[in-house]
Amino acid sequence: MSLWTTFAIGELEPLTEKRLTQPEIEQRIRTWQGRLGLQMYRIFIDWSSHPDEDIIAEVNAQDSPYDRCGIRFCKDVTEWPGIAWGESAQHTADEIIVHELLHVHMSIVDRTVVGIPDEFLHRDAAHLIQENYADARERFIDRLAVAFVAAFEEEPR
Repeated sequence: MSLWTTFAIGELEPLTEKRLTQPEIEQRIRTWQGRLGLQMYRIFIDWSSHPDEDIIAEVNAQDSPYDRCGIRFCKDVTEWPGIAWGESAQHTADEIIVHELLHVHMSIVDRTVVGIPDEFLHRDAAHLIQENYADARERFIDRLAVAFVAAFEEEPR
């Protein structure tokens, strides 16, 4: 299982042309870090490119039991292909950010599942468990991210 958990372009609907800047995205990360109870984490933001053009964001929180993680936004936000932000630019960015930050919370579970020693399972069973877990995790995190963003948008200001 990869240490980086990715968010791909095909998971978003295209909108209109407004986009958020890197500083705006970084501020949204800090806002959601607090909302999701991740204040104790040192979050490093990386704006480097990724060899897979369909990947726009990924997080790495699985390689360490310590309270730090990296979030990589694989392209300059002004150049994310297939995503035009429109009036809901912040909403779209928030869903991506929350999705990635929820992976930070899930990293404890991920380490447990990935850490099942091979000698306890036949390699085919281990592969099947890993594959099914990865799919279930992504579905769960994505649905939870959408729900959290919607809930905070409905909250009175």
